[in-house]
Amino acid sequence: MDITPEKFGDLLDLHQLDRQRYEEVEQNHQAVLKLLQETRYDGLLLTLPENIAWFTAGGQVHFQHGSGRPETALFINKTGRIVLTVDSVAPQFFDREIKALGFQLKERLWTDGLEDLSDEICRGRAVISDSGFGRTRALANRIDPLRQQFSESTANKYSTTQQKLTQLVNEVASKIQPGQTEIEVASLIAAELIAHQFQPQRLQVYADEHHFQYPHWDCDHTPIQSRCAVHGIVSQAGLYYATTETVDFNAPDQSILQKREQAQVILTRASELSKVGFSLTKLWQEILKTYTELGIPDEWRTAEFAMQLGYRNPEQILVQNQAGELLPNTFWFWQIRIGSTLTGKIIHASE
Repeated sequence: MDITPEKFGDLLDLHQLDRQRYEEVEQNHQAVLKLLQETRYDGLLLTLPENIAWFTAGGQVHFQHGSGRPETALFINKTGRIVLTVDSVAPQFFDREIKALGFQLKERLWTDGLEDLSDEICRGRAVISDSGFGRTRALANRIDPLRQQFSESTANKYSTTQQKLTQLVNEVASKIQPGQTEIEVASLIAAELIAHQFQPQRLQVYADEHHFQYPHWDCDHTPIQSRCAVHGIVSQAGLYYATTETVDFNAPDQSILQKREQAQVILTRASELSKVGFSLTKLWQEILKTYTELGIPDEWRTAEFAMQLGYRNPEQILVQNQAGELLPNTFWFWQIRIGSTLTGKIIHASE
C-alpha cells in the first residue's frame, strides 16, 4: 500500500510516536535527493556512525567491527531508504534506534558481513558514499556539510541538551570534597552522566595545579586540595556535547583570578565574532590578536582552543589559514587554557 509522508505522520501521532523526528528524517532524505540530482548519481550509501546518526536524527550504531568494517549502513535513493545490517545488530537498531521512521530492512548473517549485501544493492547503480565502501565512490566532501549544519529543530534540541549537561556537571562538581582523588571525581561524574542518559566520551580532572602541562590528561590518584577543574565530552542520541567546570575550596590567589579574567575576555571576543558567514581564517587571526593584547601571546600554543561539535567529535578544529566560514546553526566549544586554569564555553554561531 502506498502512503504519503503526511499520512505516515498522522499514523505516528495516532500511536504517540516521534513525528518531529520523522519529519527531520524526511528533510534529510530530501537533502540527499538534491545531492544525488546535483551529482547525477542514483543512490547514497552511508556507513559511518556519525552520518547514520545524522540521517536518522539520532539513531546510534552500538556495534562497529574492530577492523573498521561496517556492520550497519543506510542506502538512500528516490524510491526509499533501506537499512543494511547483520542479524546480531538488526533487532536493537530497528526496534530501538529507528522505529517508525520509514526505513526498510535488509539483513545478513553476522558471519557474512555487509560486503555482498552492499554489492547486491549497488549493482547496476551509480552510488556515492561517505567511505568508498564496496563499489561506491567516496564523496565525503559533499556529505559532510549536510551533517554539519543543523536544522532549526536539531539546533534547539542541542541548545536545550547542552544546558542540561552544564547544569548536571555543575551540580556534581559542587559536591566535590577536598581529599577526593581525580579518579574518584571522574567516577562520580561518569555515574551521574550515565544516569541521565549521557555517554561519557572523555573526562578530564585536574587537581590543583597538577597535570596542566598535559592538555589531553585524563585523571589519576592525585588528591584534590584547593581547587579542581573538570572537562567532559559526552554524547547523547548521536550528538556530542562538552562542558568545563572549576571548583574552588579556598579563595584563589590573584594570579589565578587574573588568568580566569583573561580567559573570559577571550571567550567574550569569540562570542562577538561568532556570526554566520564570518571567515574562519579571520576568526583565528582575531583571537590570536586578543591573546597578544592580553600580554599572553604564546598561551594559545598549549592546545586546541576551539572545535565544532555535532554528530562527529569534533566536526572540525579551528586552525591557522582554515578555509570556510561559520555556518548557521553550528556549535563551537571554546576551551581556554592559561597556565593552570581551564575555562570553557559553547558558542552558537548566530545571524
